[in-house]
Amino acid sequence: MERISVKGRIELNNNGDIMSLFSMTPYYWKTDAEGSGRLKNQNSLSTEIEFNFLVYRKM
Repeated sequence: MERISVKGRIELNNNGDIMSLFSMTPYYWKTDAEGSGRLKNQNSLSTEIEFNFLVYRKM
């Protein structure tokens, strides 16, 4: 098994992408209507990302 870490910063420049990303997080279910409403009015977003991929190889 190999672990590959990916870290970086992404820039989203349209609200559709911002809302799609938001809906993939636990914050989508925890954020109140006021907070979600503020996000719906954003047209750009800069955020950090971090992923860990586990790669398994057949032996």
